[in-house]
Order: sequence, then C-alpha cells, then structure tokens
Amino acid sequence: MAVVLVFSMLIGFRLSLLGLERYFTNLPQDWVGNNEPYILRDTRRIGFLTYARSGRADVATKQVPFPFGGYMDAQARNYICGNMSRNDPRARRFIAMCNATTSELCIWVKDMRTKKIIYQPPPNELWITRTRVVSGRGGRATDWEVQQAMDAKFREQVQATRPWNLGFSDYMEVHIWDRHEGRKFETLMGVCFSVAVCGVSRC
Repeated sequence: MAVVLVFSMLIGFRLSLLGLERYFTNLPQDWVGNNEPYILRDTRRIGFLTYARSGRADVATKQVPFPFGGYMDAQARNYICGNMSRNDPRARRFIAMCNATTSELCIWVKDMRTKKIIYQPPPNELWITRTRVVSGRGGRATDWEVQQAMDAKFREQVQATRPWNLGFSDYMEVHIWDRHEGRKFETLMGVCFSVAVCGVSRC
C-alpha cells in the first residue's frame, strides 16, 4: 500500500491530495477523506487531515422536562480533530486565524515535535457536553456539570480511534470546536472553510 511510504507530514499531505483525486484505490477511505463531508474535504486541501469529529450538537442540545416540574438542560458543541504540518506556512496561517476567530471557534494545538501547546482556550471553554438541572417555578439552576471536555482523557480516546499511525513528529495536533452550543455541524464546517480560504489567499 502507498500509505507505508509516508515518512513526513508533507508527504502525507501530498498523498492525501492524490487520494482525493482518486490516484490511489488501495488507500484507507479515512486517510483520503472520502468518508468526510464535502466541505471538510476542501479544508483537507490546505493540509488539515481530519480523523475524528462530532456533529450532533443540534440534536443533543435540548431541555428534558421532569414529571413534577423543572427540567434538565443539556448542551453540546461540535468538534473536529486532525493533523497539520508544522512546517507548512498555510497551516500556520489557518491555525492563527482560527485562534483569532474567538467569536465562532475554540482551538487547541500541540506541536508534536516540541511537545509544546501552541494554542488553548480558557478552562471554562474546554467543555464539549454539559448538563444542569433547573427546578421550581423560580427556575433555580444548579451549576453546569461537564460530561465531556477537551482534556487529556478526551485526547487519549480520540487518538485511539485514529485510522492511521504517524511514524514521524513534524506535525501539529489540532482540535477545533464550536464556540456555540446547539448549532448544526455545517455551521462549524462553514466557518472552518471560510478561515481556510482566507488563510490561503491571505485576506
């Protein structure tokens, strides 16, 4: 298989581009992006090789009523996880612009060669899913309880699902998630696509 020839992130990126153009028929579908939504495949063209995502925030964000009054308030945010080359200026611009788009996105980035975290949001923005209980006519609410967050446990779990193993360290681990709860996945993808286009054109 051609994937065994990958020894750097740059080669992996080029291989992914060839896969998108169907130059190879024996590459894993997750590697070439054929299982991804079309707009995510466009961000792949600037080197964002995604391997995990969640797009059900619009369904998971809801209020569940209790039989005797009150309700449970549940919120969720969509996310995308992937890898980008640490040596590609386009990747650096894309990441910097995502970090600057704080009204729409949260981003966590780690340089896998130096092991340094380049970007991370404030602790109160790390949550992916959370719940609280609202009870009584006064609508008194408990504090939010986080069920899933962009923490070390989460990163370990998504790494275990990655469909490929990287035998090099010249890449960045990139996790992007929606700043707002309850939105459709297409909204997150649209923001990422707009940032990607701006990053390439340097707008």
